[in-house]
Amino acid sequence: MVDYARMARTATRLIQQNGRAVTVLIANSGSLADANKPWEPTLGTPTEYDTFGVFDRVDDKFVDGTDVLMTDEMVLIAVDVSTTGANMPEDIELTAQDTVLDGDVPCAVVKSMPIRPGDTGVLLQAIVRRGR
Repeated sequence: MVDYARMARTATRLIQQNGRAVTVLIANSGSLADANKPWEPTLGTPTEYDTFGVFDRVDDKFVDGTDVLMTDEMVLIAVDVSTTGANMPEDIELTAQDTVLDGDVPCAVVKSMPIRPGDTGVLLQAIVRRGR
């Protein structure tokens, strides 16, 4: 039997040792849509999660020149709440409306690929673009 919780703790420990503090901003749906423009979504105040992330260049296999560019970055984000102290849910998934703050620099989420074997969130892998 594989201990995925241990795997998540190990991933988090390595991300903390080799990465830096980041803030994940999850967009929340706001109030009801404008009756005159129901096709325009309204966003509420984002939910913030302080955690750790490791940034690296994006692998060539993800670059398609349209959605994912060579200038984008891959980020691995720790989700093990017992280690980071963040209140981030393990089943969280990033969307294009979400943002990763690297210090004061906003990074738009281009693509999200959570690593979640079974029911255990081990880490979030995402492709981000700096300067939203």
